[in-house]
Amino acid sequence: MKIKILAAGIALTLPFWACAKDVTIIYTNDLHAHVEPYKVPWIADGKRDIGGWANITTLVKQEKAKNKATWFFDAGDYFTGPYISSLTKGKAIIDIMNTMPFDAVTIGNHEFDHGWDNTLLQLSQAKFPIVQGNVFYQNSSKSFWDKPYTIIEKDGVKIGVIGLHGVFAFNDTVSAATRVGIEARDEIKWLQRYIDELKG
Repeated sequence: MKIKILAAGIALTLPFWACAKDVTIIYTNDLHAHVEPYKVPWIADGKRDIGGWANITTLVKQEKAKNKATWFFDAGDYFTGPYISSLTKGKAIIDIMNTMPFDAVTIGNHEFDHGWDNTLLQLSQAKFPIVQGNVFYQNSSKSFWDKPYTIIEKDGVKIGVIGLHGVFAFNDTVSAATRVGIEARDEIKWLQRYIDELKG
């Protein structure tokens, strides 16, 4: 995934004065359906398994038990990778993500790999908040996703979470065939608009 500032990112609006207490933010991106642990040569010389969504879930639950003001976010590209995603067009991935303690996620370029109609179909089954605020139907003011941001309060700390996709990254990494009829619009403009709404 190519990244330009907020390529497929989650922007957090948390005023510095609001951080009088410790908060924990756990963030993942580009999980690419690697549900099972696996070995990589640059960690422990490739001799032990790392990762895996069950391990991530355990870690997040442990952190949330330590500190109530803990959030867990993902910035997209959870589809596409091992066959569990491609054979089910992402359905199995959403089913697994529904068991994980996400507070919010956004949509990356690979969530569009099977067409945006499939994106809507699969993500409509999510039991966790999905935020996306700058992908629109072409020649329309209608947004692709109906929730650009969410506000989450934990242990007296309130934050706004905004989901955006960089225009360059969208045009460069989402296949032209799978994005016919939709387009990403200026992420900086929309970020400012949503920040203003959250502050209002």
